[in-house]
Amino acid sequence: MAFKRLAAPARQIFQIDRFRGVDLNNAPSNVDPGRSPDAPNMVRGETGKVRKRPGYYTEAVRCTEADGSPARINGVHFRNGIRIVHAGTRLHWTVPGESAPRVWAGMADTRSRSRTLGGRLCLLDGKRLLLFDGETFTPAEEAAYIPTLMISRAPSGGGTVLEPLNLLSRRWREQFLSNGSDRVYHLTAKDLAADAVTVETLDAGGAWVTLDPSQYSADPAAGTVTFNTAPGPSPVSGHDNVRITAAKDRPDSLAKISGCTVMEAYGVGGAPDRLFLSGNPAFPGMDFYSQMGDPTYFGDTWFSNLGQDSAEITGYSVVGSLLAAHLRTGAGTGGIIVRGGTMLEGQAAFPVVNTLSGEAAIAPGAFATLGKEPFFLTRRGVYSITAEELTGERYSQQRSFYIAPALQREPEPENAFAAVWNDFYLLALNRRVYLLDGLQKTYQTAEPYSSHQCECYFWTDIDARVMWQEDGQLCFGTGGGDICRFHTDADNPQSYSDDGRPIAAHWDTPDLSGQFFFRNKTFRRVSVSLQSAPVTSVSVHVQRKGLWQSVLRGGGKFRFLDLGYFDWSGVSFSSDRTPKSVTGRIRVRKTGKARFRFANEAPREMFGLYSLALEYSESGIHGKY
Repeated sequence: MAFKRLAAPARQIFQIDRFRGVDLNNAPSNVDPGRSPDAPNMVRGETGKVRKRPGYYTEAVRCTEADGSPARINGVHFRNGIRIVHAGTRLHWTVPGESAPRVWAGMADTRSRSRTLGGRLCLLDGKRLLLFDGETFTPAEEAAYIPTLMISRAPSGGGTVLEPLNLLSRRWREQFLSNGSDRVYHLTAKDLAADAVTVETLDAGGAWVTLDPSQYSADPAAGTVTFNTAPGPSPVSGHDNVRITAAKDRPDSLAKISGCTVMEAYGVGGAPDRLFLSGNPAFPGMDFYSQMGDPTYFGDTWFSNLGQDSAEITGYSVVGSLLAAHLRTGAGTGGIIVRGGTMLEGQAAFPVVNTLSGEAAIAPGAFATLGKEPFFLTRRGVYSITAEELTGERYSQQRSFYIAPALQREPEPENAFAAVWNDFYLLALNRRVYLLDGLQKTYQTAEPYSSHQCECYFWTDIDARVMWQEDGQLCFGTGGGDICRFHTDADNPQSYSDDGRPIAAHWDTPDLSGQFFFRNKTFRRVSVSLQSAPVTSVSVHVQRKGLWQSVLRGGGKFRFLDLGYFDWSGVSFSSDRTPKSVTGRIRVRKTGKARFRFANEAPREMFGLYSLALEYSESGIHGKY
């Protein structure tokens, strides 16, 4: 009797040569092969390849309060190469040529924001507006511009309005044209402050000369100034010849500016030459803007009331030549008020040009512009708006489809903080950092109203209260007062630890169910191509029926010899720095599906994935009754 030899099941290959980002939105069995359902602490290296994120190190000096207690980092700002650290209730900075840092006390222990205008750094903390000239900080009200409210005014009244009152200042000026006979001059306000009234007269050369107080008397209650001798006619024909400076207490005026927490630089035609301030909880839907190039002058008529039903302004986006103010209501809904800057009768005006509806921005600290696209955080994820959308009726540009569920699960998302680093938008929240890659974009049919989605990544165990980029280096400040910097030397193994602690990174494949989901799979070989490095390794794990088990470890074949990073524990005498591959035999039998994990958790080891492949066969019916 002859026996017939049965053919072996055909071998199948699962292979990934182009890696994208994570997909935390779809089920692991429905994730695109180029993405991962779980890949902590990985990031794009070369386009289409991924690697372990760089580690960080902590600067030697910890920021503290005056009593020595830790001071959380609320902001880091820069002006002319000087770094100003807002820690707790104090500012710390060092002037060039000085060894000891300077300190400004009395800050609010909340996040601060800054912009540069008129040659000064303008810093806002919800307590006051501060101005930095390169050496010292000055409250804006102490350097406030004194406006000339009236000109061509007769001693008895009248005249022409020239400038509005300054919300930052208690003082203003009025100019009079004397008639040569009146001794009593009436100001526009009564019940003046007790400050001394200053009087000036015009001389024949057109210069203002301050009079001695003995030459006149002021009546603050009546708002008048009485001269001992009536001023004569103007020595310069047609020009006012009496100028009076007075003050009046208006505490609510200063509070409108000092209580703001949101700031943007914007002006006519989109020029960043005025400050727009908002976020004052006492005036949630209002914003206030400054004089062009002058952060010390906020006219009391230069404001807009954008909020309806107690809607608050959470932030701004500058899109082209337009300014978009993001509003959020108590119900969590919101919209965007779009304004443009123009000149009307010689005065700057910012009329509303459109109103958009959509997801409300919820985190004042999460606004950042990646390239030319402004990003912001909503309850559904990270969104953006484009210039084309500002002429429409709705914005629906989701950018974080692949990590949206993770963002939605995060507690207190309004505390998120965003920064831009290289081509990434980073969002720090609850010891995690989410990254949106501006170089890798794809269209996602599940978000049909969005032009594209960014590939995404996430990093763990990073206490980033604020983040910023300094000299090309990504930095962050912690809630404990530390300032940390991410390493920049990608070839140095020392760059791959967090203050000496190992970084646990891995890349999971989707659930692999083969060509026929109902057949048993037997995985026999695994191949992986890693970025060559002085110190690197990979461990391969498989998940079957919800349980993980190790199936392969490799290291030496991926290394090259570099005496600068010589380590006898993992020595290799290869000089080949190109990516290297290794294939190992595994045996994962009779499973309907399996997920594989390629991991590196060793301290000071690089880990870069170039390609991976799994060889398997299918035979028999899985789960047969």
